[in-house]
Amino acid sequence: MKEVKYKNGPLQILKKMPKVWIFLLIIQICIPFVTSNPYYLKIFVIFYIYAIFAMSWDLIGGYLGIVSFGHALFFGASAYTTAILNVKLNWPPLLNFPLSILCSLVIALIVVRPTMRLKGHYIALVTFAFPAITTNIFFAFPGFFGADIGITGLSRLSGSRAIDFYIAFVAVWGIYFILRKIINSDTGLILRAIQSNEAAPISCGIDIAKVKLKMFIISAMFAGVAGFLYAHVIRIVEPTNLEVHMAMQAVVMCIIGGVGTLSGAIFGAVVVTIVNEFLRVIEQYRILIFYLLILMIVLFLPKGLKWYFDLVSSIIGKGLKRG
Repeated sequence: MKEVKYKNGPLQILKKMPKVWIFLLIIQICIPFVTSNPYYLKIFVIFYIYAIFAMSWDLIGGYLGIVSFGHALFFGASAYTTAILNVKLNWPPLLNFPLSILCSLVIALIVVRPTMRLKGHYIALVTFAFPAITTNIFFAFPGFFGADIGITGLSRLSGSRAIDFYIAFVAVWGIYFILRKIINSDTGLILRAIQSNEAAPISCGIDIAKVKLKMFIISAMFAGVAGFLYAHVIRIVEPTNLEVHMAMQAVVMCIIGGVGTLSGAIFGAVVVTIVNEFLRVIEQYRILIFYLLILMIVLFLPKGLKWYFDLVSSIIGKGLKRG
């Protein structure tokens, strides 16, 4: 019997990954054994959450070429769903998780379905408008959604920060492998074709509206995972989780790391997490300095950190082989 080979399975993806990436994965697994400091572990968890959020946007912005400013809506919808169920109904996080993701998917269908026939900046404008509309609706019911204060006092994700770390670790790398499998499949080829020239896949009989809808649903689902984790790690949900600034964080992370590279979103998440933490001591200038740094990276490292990281890794690898 002929042996069946799975070209895009997790083990095959691991084999194709540079050794330095596998080394970094091993280091991450060992982090809770090296330090039990809750603050440091929390920083890593937030980094993983940002990475999930950025990768969810990269599927749409990087591989479909659709600029979405509404991804915070999927993130925030999931966060608010679990917050309401947890605080007002006293439901545990584990029970809230599927309902939070379902809410993100429903919101995605409501938002995306009527926009699939639009192109270019029109999609950007529509996705920009929906979070603003939703935020105003939330402010109209302050008793239920908490207005400016939001909803506080959520249950922790687990009993220890180390368990939180491993939950987020499994989530981020599980999602990475799923997205990598999609991108390396025939679907990935269709996404690149749509990004390059929509007329080509249409002429081949491909329903590009259906493909876009599927990708948006997958993207919204993973943004919802990030929102759920964020809510129970930070333990507060605010209207800012729905606003355009939150969506811009995902865009910025992808630009920093390299749009359309997937792993570049992870690089961007590292930078954004570190910068956000360092700038907390000067809160009044945080946003200004943050975007100045972004501007410098875009000007001097236009291809994204991932491209330069690969370049340096290949140079070092060639040097070691010669040695």
